[in-house]
Amino acid sequence: MQLIDPKVRQLQWCINSPELAYANEVLPLKSQADSCLNHWLTALDQKPDTLHRFLETKKTQRLGLYFESLWQFYLENGPNWQLLNHNLQIIEKKQTLGELDVLAHNASLGYLHMELAVKFYLQQPNQSGQETHHWLGPQSRDRLDIKLKTLNEKQFPILNHTQCQTLLTNLEIKPPIHQRLILKGYLFHQFNHTYSLPIDVNPQCHMGEWLHQKNITELTHAHDTWALVKKPQWLGPLKLPKLENGCLIMNKEKVNEFVRNHFFSSPNNYALMLIKLAEKQNAHEEIKRYFIVADAWPNV
Repeated sequence: MQLIDPKVRQLQWCINSPELAYANEVLPLKSQADSCLNHWLTALDQKPDTLHRFLETKKTQRLGLYFESLWQFYLENGPNWQLLNHNLQIIEKKQTLGELDVLAHNASLGYLHMELAVKFYLQQPNQSGQETHHWLGPQSRDRLDIKLKTLNEKQFPILNHTQCQTLLTNLEIKPPIHQRLILKGYLFHQFNHTYSLPIDVNPQCHMGEWLHQKNITELTHAHDTWALVKKPQWLGPLKLPKLENGCLIMNKEKVNEFVRNHFFSSPNNYALMLIKLAEKQNAHEEIKRYFIVADAWPNV
């Protein structure tokens, strides 16, 4: 679909992108890009004000919360969906046991409890990638195995807790309540290295590469059109109209200089998302994406 509005494009990616990984006993939510959904997205792209106003009320710097907000908009306004509740805390004796990300109703699937997450994990150096603990977040604090363990042992089982069942009864949400996982994102294998994927990972998931900042010229020397993007542009393939976003485009010399200055000014500075671009007739479009990390990563 040739959508124009960046936020609608991000919404489409949230709905239709491949799953990143799987939970043990909970199916992923399979969103079919049918004509009804395509028609709704096309109409929204032509008049995106409702989406923009909704996101304005959800201002946040955290990408995970932005991802959740896009899903909340879809479940409130998209075809065949009704959003019943979100971020519903389960409390017993003044102690928070957990929360349900989303309670929704679907015309075909019935009542659903869904957990939402968008994640970006990098292959740990000197590891094959075959195990889930080989994949780390850009700040090294998060790991794929930790996320899956939390989903399997805490976030999904909370539905069966007596306190949760009582709350659902009070909300007049009747069984059966099905559970689904919405886990999207990218894995980044080490630049110019081989890798394997864990059995829990979707083999069709989005892939990129990561490299230490000292190797930036090795990446950029053979290509001259790049963009360094901030959140929320991490969500989905980048498309920059030439007239509107020319200032974001960098040649390889500017990219190399920016990367050096970024990490020199603060040796433990945050990772950068670098997009390799192809020049089309009216826009620059993403070819591949890379995480650039400090030379000390993952020991930062």
